[in-house]
Amino acid sequence: MESRLHPTQPDTGRTVGGQKRKLPKVGFPAAQSPLMRHSITLNVRYNQPQADWDRVAEVYRSMPGWRNGSDASWFGSEGDTEWIWASVEQSGILIEAQMDEAAWSKWIGELCARLTAALGRPVHDAES
Repeated sequence: MESRLHPTQPDTGRTVGGQKRKLPKVGFPAAQSPLMRHSITLNVRYNQPQADWDRVAEVYRSMPGWRNGSDASWFGSEGDTEWIWASVEQSGILIEAQMDEAAWSKWIGELCARLTAALGRPVHDAES
C-alpha cells in the first residue's frame, strides 16, 4: 500500500477546469532540534570586585534575548518554551537554559567571548 505522505510517484499536476496545471513544489519543513535543558557554571567567582560585576551586567544586557528589567534572564521565563537565566553561586556564575543544542552552543559561546573581553581573562566552564 502506498503511503499518502510519501508517494513513490508524486503527482506533479492537477486538472482544473479541464486544464492540467503544475503544482508548486512543497517540501517538508526542516526538522528542528528538540529543546533540551542545559546547565553550566562559568569561572567567574562571586567575590570579584564590583567593577567586574558592573562589566558582567553590561555584557548581560548586550546579549541576544535580554529581557529588559529582568534579573539576568533571556528569551523567556522558566516554564516558557525557551529561556535562559543566570545566578551567582560560590562556585561561579550558574547559567541554566532550555533551548535547542545549536542555539545554546552559539549563545553560551558568545557570552563567554564577551565576558572574556570585558573582564580581561578567559571565561569558560569552571568544570573543564
